[in-house]
Amino acid sequence: MEGVRGDYLRFLAQFGIEPRKPPANAAELRIDMLLRMIEAHRRAGDQAAAAYLDELLAKERAGAADEQRHPAEILLERSRRTVVAAIASSAYADALRHEVFVGDFPTGSLNAEARRTEHGYLILVNSGLSYFFRQVLVALCMRDPVGAEELDLIGQAIAAYVLHRDPAAGPQPVAGGPAAMLSHALQRACGDFVVAHEFGHLLAGHLDMPAAQSRMLPVGDGREVPVIDKSWQQEFEADAIGFSLLLGGRSLHAIKQIIDEGEHDARVAGQGVELLSALAAPMIFFILESLVARCIQEAEGAQLSSAMTSTHPPSRDRLAALYEESIKAMGMYLRYANLARPLVSEEAAIVERVHALLRKAL
Repeated sequence: MEGVRGDYLRFLAQFGIEPRKPPANAAELRIDMLLRMIEAHRRAGDQAAAAYLDELLAKERAGAADEQRHPAEILLERSRRTVVAAIASSAYADALRHEVFVGDFPTGSLNAEARRTEHGYLILVNSGLSYFFRQVLVALCMRDPVGAEELDLIGQAIAAYVLHRDPAAGPQPVAGGPAAMLSHALQRACGDFVVAHEFGHLLAGHLDMPAAQSRMLPVGDGREVPVIDKSWQQEFEADAIGFSLLLGGRSLHAIKQIIDEGEHDARVAGQGVELLSALAAPMIFFILESLVARCIQEAEGAQLSSAMTSTHPPSRDRLAALYEESIKAMGMYLRYANLARPLVSEEAAIVERVHALLRKAL
């Protein structure tokens, strides 16, 4: 139990928390699911989708040794590796001088938080966040236009996340075909952005400034966790760095070229899907976070003990700051972000669904 991972395990022990154990045959089940999806796309003649899933299958098989870890830990480690690889080929390569461990912890916020440790830094991602992304994104990808059934699923997911801090208490929607592939790519991209944002703070030196102060973050059940407090300007800077890392440091021109090639060449189709997801991920995340924040704000009178807190600026401000200069240039390449439109156009209906479920539970 050495290094920063050891710091993480000792940190969990302070709160009486043990690392989650994986379900039996978790890796075997994931591989079987991907094989069935690949076969379905090939039968339908969708070679681009099959090629993308083939890439995911190869990565899944290469990581079969991870079977002894919980799926959440595997996803967080995958995000960490993705971001670290992007850093290594960027202008920030020399700035990554610390060991970093990304682990799950009930922070109570859609945003992650970073803290210093003896051997480096911990990035704490709220427990079940990736699964929560999956619940909402599968509902958004199931049908166009989104109907009452999908709005019910989104409301149930948010209510479970707010009330129990555990998305497993919410719905478990299932998607197949293109919807499954798209929701999977977006789930990963949203999770990667959350982690990349925290790396942005580290690379910009925000966590090591002499004036950096810690604040106590309530995480429920009377518990508090010390995290490094940042200014809003630092948060905006971390968003910009995180977004750049999410895109692999590529220029917008290079990104467009890969996406365009993927439309006609199955060999790069998977990379195109990943880049389209990366372009849309921060926007989807900010819209979803804003919706969750409104649900919490309007439910404060219900005496919710699990109200989430955050050190970050309002999501709408972060969205405007990140996309203001580039949104016109991105144009059709932001088309995956359109999936989040129902979270805006149907916001009132979703909030009412969430409140009805919270009133029933309380």
